[in-house]
Amino acid sequence: MKNLLLSIFFALVGLVPLAADADQPAYGVSPAKVTAGSKVTVSLPKKHPKGFAIETPSGDWIYIVDPSSHYSFFPDFANNSSFTFSEDMLQGVRFFDGKQAVAKVFDKPGEYEFYFADNLETEPENTSSLSYTVIYQR
Repeated sequence: MKNLLLSIFFALVGLVPLAADADQPAYGVSPAKVTAGSKVTVSLPKKHPKGFAIETPSGDWIYIVDPSSHYSFFPDFANNSSFTFSEDMLQGVRFFDGKQAVAKVFDKPGEYEFYFADNLETEPENTSSLSYTVIYQR
């Protein structure tokens, strides 16, 4: 019965499960534990936020797609709901002392928070957003 209700829910809202098991989330980041050389898949709802940033274990933010600043390291991000990339190739814009630089995302082990919102500069509780935690291990 639970699987039937989840299937009806997914059909109504247009979500496709990331995994075949209906008990799994309809979207997210897979795998949740990333190691060197891993392929990572991000699955989002069809109508998802326009911005994508990642908070690193040191608390720095790396902007992958920022519509207000015109950064986009994923072509056609707004029109796609699934992205696969290699852990060692993911990069974005990081700010240090007011200067921007392109930086590799996974540079040390720890927790990385994948954050999706239309306005990346707004506190998460003040905007519609999605957030997923990924653990990086070398």
